[in-house]
Amino acid sequence: MLLYGYENREALHEQIKSFFDTLDRHPIVLPDGEQLPIRISAGVAWVEEEAYTFGELVGRADAAMYMAKNSGRGKVVEYGGR
Repeated sequence: MLLYGYENREALHEQIKSFFDTLDRHPIVLPDGEQLPIRISAGVAWVEEEAYTFGELVGRADAAMYMAKNSGRGKVVEYGGR
């Protein structure tokens, strides 16, 4: 997911938390009625003053996402720890 227009981390983290909360309230329901919770992790890469290609930015977000997954589901990690 690509989110843009966020200039501060608090607003972005509020949006991500809202997304996580929505997924928590809407599990996947199988035909037999079994409910499977949706657990996700998020990686964030900010556009800094240096110019990045789109591919570099996505790569950084992807690296942060895998760091989040390795620390437990439902986590948000920012690339570079901004």
